[in-house]
Amino acid sequence: MNRYNHAPCAIHFIYCCGALNLKTMLKNLEGISVEEIDADFIRIGKEVKPILDKGIAATAAGDSGALNIWKDDDGRIRCEVMRWMKPVDKKIFDSIEDVEKWADKWLPDIGVSPYEDKD
Repeated sequence: MNRYNHAPCAIHFIYCCGALNLKTMLKNLEGISVEEIDADFIRIGKEVKPILDKGIAATAAGDSGALNIWKDDDGRIRCEVMRWMKPVDKKIFDSIEDVEKWADKWLPDIGVSPYEDKD
């Protein structure tokens, strides 16, 4: 086992039908029985619920860290922020509203900007 086996996020490149697609997978998350789970990127807290409703995890990454949100096998919502592959904040929530507030607090701190209107 090397020191990178605990890394929570891996991006896989998939070549399918003549196109290169990115597929994001999170690995070795606490509280789930599977080793890998699909994930979609978020930029604002309101994007978390539709992603979790699909049965996958939410993730974000910026210049100052990464954020992961997933449902564990017991249905609780787990959240973590990491810097240099070390946890900075870990929370377990029962309310999606609390998760959205938590994500909106951390996303700017890790360097993720909300979507900008293009006029």
